[in-house]
Amino acid sequence: MGFENPTAPTVPSEESLSRSEKNLERKRERFAREVAEKSKTLGISPEEYLMTYADNEKYSRERTGTENTRATKKLFGLGNTAGEALNRELHDKTGLQIELEHQKEIATRDPLTGLLNRRGFDDEIEKLQKEIRDAREQQKKGLSDRRNEHTEKIPPYYSVLFFDADHFKQVNDTYGHATGDIVLKKIAEILKNNVRTSEGFVARFGGEEMVVVLRTDINNACIVAERIRSDIQKVKFSTDNQEAPSFHVTVSIGIAPYEEDVKQQIATADTAVYAAKGHLESAETEMKKIGGDITLPESSSSRNQIWFVHDNTLSKYNPSKESSR
Repeated sequence: MGFENPTAPTVPSEESLSRSEKNLERKRERFAREVAEKSKTLGISPEEYLMTYADNEKYSRERTGTENTRATKKLFGLGNTAGEALNRELHDKTGLQIELEHQKEIATRDPLTGLLNRRGFDDEIEKLQKEIRDAREQQKKGLSDRRNEHTEKIPPYYSVLFFDADHFKQVNDTYGHATGDIVLKKIAEILKNNVRTSEGFVARFGGEEMVVVLRTDINNACIVAERIRSDIQKVKFSTDNQEAPSFHVTVSIGIAPYEEDVKQQIATADTAVYAAKGHLESAETEMKKIGGDITLPESSSSRNQIWFVHDNTLSKYNPSKESSR
């Protein structure tokens, strides 16, 4: 007399296997359609859509692996094997994405100041140029109706501000490069505090040179520049040098309107810095090369000034005149 093994698994019939496979296939198709539709609605790729879920609370990396797998299966209606596989893939992709973003941050940031470096600056300029091109395209298509009234004012005004710390070599020679680094970090901090992300971006071009792109016209750019110039001048740096226990730093600032030829406008802003440092003859020569002119002030001074280009003419900014208007 035989007996049944209570632990022996029940072997499913071919019919039940066929039904399970069809059900799984339907779930896969439904899931694929869901991913395709929602990623299209959000304007992202299917892979990015899956990554979004990885950041969702249901896929939080703080959960245990079991909870993650259970949440994955519940959301997508997958079997054990498929749910676990998708969960692993999401976890792996999340880790990879975080690492890639970290590496990108390192590659586009200046390690000393935390500002954008030249590569990061170029990336932001590329985005800005696309924004302006898209805005102009909207204008051409006549989309300045009630839904797009703001496009009538597009492309908005942008300005390039070039900052150069005055006598910075003297700071390094007198107080040491460590103190020079402190000065650069403080200048960078003041720039960031005066430029919100929505208003523009800040980059370090190398040495003591920093560049700001502002979403505003030349007049407002000069006002922002004057505020930054004044803030930097007020900072008192302390040292261990008994002969000179403290010192102040100033900056010379050149401003030019932002145009599609970004390199030329940065060069023009740099020319304005020449004038701000008192090198008026050199500045005049450079302006003539691009068919421009210079308005010479009644009295000349050296450094700690703001000069700007408007209508292809280089002029000194006078904050007292601006405040009296």
